[in-house]
Amino acid sequence: MKIVKLRYFLGFVLIAILCSCQEEKDFDHTTTLTPFEYVTENGLSYELKGTPEDTIRFEWTKSKASNETLVFYEIQFVAEDGDFEHPAYTDKTRELGTVNYYLITDSVLNVVAERAGIKQETTGKIYWRVVASNGIVQFTLDQDQEFTVNRPFGFAEYPSKLYMTGSAVGDGSDMTTLIAGKRSLNDTLIFNFVGDLSHGDLKFATDVKPDSRFFGVDAGTIAEGFATEVSEEGLYRISLDFRNVTAEFRQITSVEQIFVKSGSEDAVLTELIYGGGLIWTKEFDAFLPDDSPIPNGGQYKFRFTESEPGSESVYFSYWGKTTAAAAPPNQTTTPDYFEVVRVGGENPPLNYYRFPLGIGGGRLKTVLDFSGDQDVFSHSCTLVE
Repeated sequence: MKIVKLRYFLGFVLIAILCSCQEEKDFDHTTTLTPFEYVTENGLSYELKGTPEDTIRFEWTKSKASNETLVFYEIQFVAEDGDFEHPAYTDKTRELGTVNYYLITDSVLNVVAERAGIKQETTGKIYWRVVASNGIVQFTLDQDQEFTVNRPFGFAEYPSKLYMTGSAVGDGSDMTTLIAGKRSLNDTLIFNFVGDLSHGDLKFATDVKPDSRFFGVDAGTIAEGFATEVSEEGLYRISLDFRNVTAEFRQITSVEQIFVKSGSEDAVLTELIYGGGLIWTKEFDAFLPDDSPIPNGGQYKFRFTESEPGSESVYFSYWGKTTAAAAPPNQTTTPDYFEVVRVGGENPPLNYYRFPLGIGGGRLKTVLDFSGDQDVFSHSCTLVE
């Protein structure tokens, strides 16, 4: 009985193999896609706001495959003078690319326009097309579509990293030794740079690659694709605010440690000495300008005196903690206590540090460190033994 069942089983297997071979022989590996047509009207104009609430629809008729396989769609966007071999932006439609329309938010279309080279607050033209494919063959209409956009104020894509480069920073040739920007802890769209600059071009790149996107400072604003000319050698502080498209480009003339007094004028304790390498130090007696000892737990932060190249105006920028220190540092204080960020200079005081306990009119040593690859600036203020 077992032998009979085995023979039946082998017979079924043989029949299945023969049927499979016949189907493989009859299957047509060639396939074609039917043409489709664009439904969205050509030549439309869009007034962009840069917000995600509004949605724009691009639509076309369906293409069908002769072998009845699924057809997928990819939409491509290029600049007016662009090339579809190198599109500015591509994407699949919904449901893994099988639906014959594409929904894009106003904010993403603003990104497309920016990548297509259309500047903020200007009008430009973008071309688009759809590529249909079933994984074996693809089909594209000869007629490309176009539309016009008017971009709003501001950048559509914000950088996550920035590097200061150019001939004003060394010789600008070694991208691995550039000065990395420090993102503000209060606003991640603000990048701060401090560096020794010489005569030459200066720009701020989003990557260490030579062909990366870059920005410059042009009359107090951030300009994409622009290189700033440094005409005067010196130590500079540069702040780029991408939210407001503004920039500060200032030369540092002095750095001071100030004693913060609630409800009255701050007192300058000492001017720190710049020793190169973006590090300032000073060892000094712990006395106030009126010769009284600095009190235990007294408050301090830092002040930069700055000027703009070619101007006689004097500016101050203040640097301290993200929040006021509740207590003086001790042996268990974590490193983030000593992080230094751009803060306000108003009174009553905020964003200050506290001097260590036990100073008693002794000596203090302060080190303000804006060097290195850490994400933030830092400092130390310790008792001298």
